[in-house]
Amino acid sequence: MLSSGTNQTGRRLVVLAAWLISLKRIDIANLCPRFQVEFTDDGLATGQYRAKYATIVRQVARTHCPPMYKDWAEVPELTKDALWKNVLEEIDLPLIRKECTLRKLNTAWKQKKYELRQVYDKFPTDAKRKRNVPVKVKKEEWEAFVDMCSIEEDKTKQFNGKLAREQMKNPHTTGRMGAVPVIEQLKKNSPTGEVSKTEGYVTIHTRRDESCINFETKQSLEEINRLVSNEPDIVERDLDNDPVAMGTCSWSRAGSGVTKTVYHASAPYKEIAQREKRARENSELGYEAIMARLDEADKARKILEDEVADLKRQSSGLENASQVDNLNFELCHVADSGGWVGLVLVLLLVLGGVERSLVYGQRIPCLFGGCNCLRCQWRISSRSAPVQVEADRESEREGESSKAGSDLRNGNVK
Repeated sequence: MLSSGTNQTGRRLVVLAAWLISLKRIDIANLCPRFQVEFTDDGLATGQYRAKYATIVRQVARTHCPPMYKDWAEVPELTKDALWKNVLEEIDLPLIRKECTLRKLNTAWKQKKYELRQVYDKFPTDAKRKRNVPVKVKKEEWEAFVDMCSIEEDKTKQFNGKLAREQMKNPHTTGRMGAVPVIEQLKKNSPTGEVSKTEGYVTIHTRRDESCINFETKQSLEEINRLVSNEPDIVERDLDNDPVAMGTCSWSRAGSGVTKTVYHASAPYKEIAQREKRARENSELGYEAIMARLDEADKARKILEDEVADLKRQSSGLENASQVDNLNFELCHVADSGGWVGLVLVLLLVLGGVERSLVYGQRIPCLFGGCNCLRCQWRISSRSAPVQVEADRESEREGESSKAGSDLRNGNVK
């Protein structure tokens, strides 16, 4: 009994394992509908799925990108393509958004390395560091990360990064929300739908109570406001000469990852986006024009249907008129047959005012003698035919008698 139960359990485990293996062959992307994300002209996610997009990108970077590379440039292209495909399993993105998504993956990957570095700094030696593997990190990847961080070159790079962060004097005030939702809200509130970089910079670096984070930020914003008040058109200048660059002595970003190089490099994509927008608007206008033409065609079709219905009613009236003609024909023959019955029917027909519709629109009573219908004309011709035959016979007899008399006078009688 024990062996049979063990065998049955083993078979169940085999079936379960086969089922789990088959699940890996299922395309999960086809089973779950993917959502679409809106992007700004600078390649930053916006709209209702912005946070979900950031969450998925962060999870993919933390799960599938190993931390033992020095920087993003050393990550193999095959690994980057695999990360892009993992993102596409849940998000419907066009190929034009691959570059900005890879930048987002780079940011999330660096954040993961920063957290691992915090664990690295807790222990004094590499042996202790390698024994304390963080959660959700493979042991071999953690050991490679410890070896990389122990190199003198990496230590120098980390020290320079700390100095750069300490020298940052104008941090933004948007928190986890980021700059994009704030700028999009400004565009919605703007009557023209456009927001200058200067206005966006001031809003991003100012708290809700209109206070500043530190004294350096306050000085920069005051200088920017002074420049704009003296020369309002200065906000339309290029990136190196606008109020933000003149007030902060540096080019401010339009959002996370949007440097000056990225801003200039995105110009062709902005032009493509503008062309797509114009094409979409033109297609919408064309659709409206086509729908208007279809409405006109429907109206014309209804008018034609009404006209056809009128013609059918008129044709049915002509059929009724032909039926009256048939009735007149029958009455004519009844009258021809003689007798008081035919005469009474004729009088009832005339006195009752039963009229017939002629082809030319005339309406006269059928009086048998003056009727223009084909039936009555045939009746008249059929009456006159026997009289004509009798007259022809009479003329033939007269001709024969005159010929016989002439023969007698000439003595030609046989």
